Amino acid sequence: MERPTKKQKLHEVDFGNMGPVVTFILGKSKTRVQMHKHVLSAYSPVFRAAFNNDLQEGETGIYRLEDVEPAVFGLFSRWIYRQTLVSDAGKTSSKDCSRTVQSLPRLWVFAEKFCIPQLQNDVIDLLRHCERVADSIPCNQIPWVYDNTSEESLLRCYLVEPVSRNLSSNEFKRTPQRYTKEFLLDMATFCTPSGLRKSLGSFNVAQFHVPVDVDEKEKDKTRAVSGSRPTAL
Repeated sequence: MERPTKKQKLHEVDFGNMGPVVTFILGKSKTRVQMHKHVLSAYSPVFRAAFNNDLQEGETGIYRLEDVEPAVFGLFSRWIYRQTLVSDAGKTSSKDCSRTVQSLPRLWVFAEKFCIPQLQNDVIDLLRHCERVADSIPCNQIPWVYDNTSEESLLRCYLVEPVSRNLSSNEFKRTPQRYTKEFLLDMATFCTPSGLRKSLGSFNVAQFHVPVDVDEKEKDKTRAVSGSRPTAL
């Protein structure tokens, strides 16, 4: 299977020739999940390199993901094969949001690690949808996010905005362990008069998207022009 080109949309990849499978061993439970190597290679240059060389993963067809739980990988598998994170009906209910929203930040970090930018962007879009339809914000994932992302992370930037707008002071007092010092500093920056002026009436979820199908040099140019962080911060 050929990898998607810059002009080829992800959902146009040919699934006709599925080819051999590889095995992932997930999390503390050591759950085994099989997926098609060619499909993985089409969407992730990291998996393509891992399964097409003479190193351990390439020789054995086994990839260990000790820090990825089955629930997160299940969402990844759905996206790989169906190009969607939502149900077959194409809609995400309040119940669906409540069930999946806590896995979404971890899925975003997974997608960043394995260089799947379109999946990162779809995660951001679903986070926004869950906030709107169910008031679901994965606040208890904030410490983990800040431990596993860089200062310039667009996921950090995104989480600051809905928390700043929607949470009451009582929530911060009730569960202070959810809000790290770094997060509170980012939120304080967002809540300054200049930060609020930039954000009011101008929120666009696309500002939290990462570039798709551009090489690292082009990404660096984008970061240099945009200052790495969305204007809302």
